[in-house]
Amino acid sequence: SLLFFRITYLPVWKKLIDEKAIVGIMSAISAVNGIPSAVNKYLLNDVLRNEWNFTGYVISKVIVFFFNELHC
Repeated sequence: SLLFFRITYLPVWKKLIDEKAIVGIMSAISAVNGIPSAVNKYLLNDVLRNEWNFTGYVISKVIVFFFNELHC
């Protein structure tokens, strides 16, 4: 569930962002509630940019989906 994800996985990232310990992140190909993290508007825009005010860069692994399609 999204609540479990927020409680379990997000606090460490929030702490790193608050401490300005990172300047960028790479979004994962794993899914949260069936939506791949690399294209998850809620995680990337709502949480990361708007709620946490992260202004660093985000690298996406979306290219993995393209190569997956080629090899399936």
